Amino acid sequence: MVIIDNFVRDTSLIEEMQNARYWDSIHSYKWVDNNSITNNSDLSLRLVNYIWKEYCPLNSDLSSVEGFEYWTGLYEAGDRTEKKDFDDNLFYHLFKHQDKDEKEWETSGKLICPLIGTIFYPHKDNDFVKGGDLKIWDTKEPPITGQSFELIRPKFNRLVIFDPSYLHAVTMVTEGTRRAIAINLWQNKPSTFLF
Repeated sequence: MVIIDNFVRDTSLIEEMQNARYWDSIHSYKWVDNNSITNNSDLSLRLVNYIWKEYCPLNSDLSSVEGFEYWTGLYEAGDRTEKKDFDDNLFYHLFKHQDKDEKEWETSGKLICPLIGTIFYPHKDNDFVKGGDLKIWDTKEPPITGQSFELIRPKFNRLVIFDPSYLHAVTMVTEGTRRAIAINLWQNKPSTFLF
């Protein structure tokens, strides 16, 4: 896992991500091919380009990456969307899971995960959130009882890079609004996006 604070230095990009209209506009999962993201006016795609093309934090060759899946996650205290996990008796806004090709999983039971998972916290309000931590267990399969884990606080301008095949979740937000953008790097386009 890699955590980089104060990652985005482009102040105009950060300022645009404070706009409420942006957070109301994209909640669905979207896809962009690796060779299609440069010079794009879409704010989310500009962020993908900034992180993975302009300032690639891993010094990795991304030529084997076919594309990027991306979406926003917005969780508010008191929104009543949390679920209880009976393995550890805690509440989560986003229940424990592995990022995977959901359509392939549903049709064949085959687990295909992205190469790399990314969470970015672009909103200044993240510094005032209580709860909403990214929780990553040291296991790829339940149960989680007794498993060690990492807790990463949502923090303004923080980039988190991790292996999304490990079980992870978002703890319950108890105060404020947690805003994040998730970006998965895929070697092959998930069947979810094949039409």
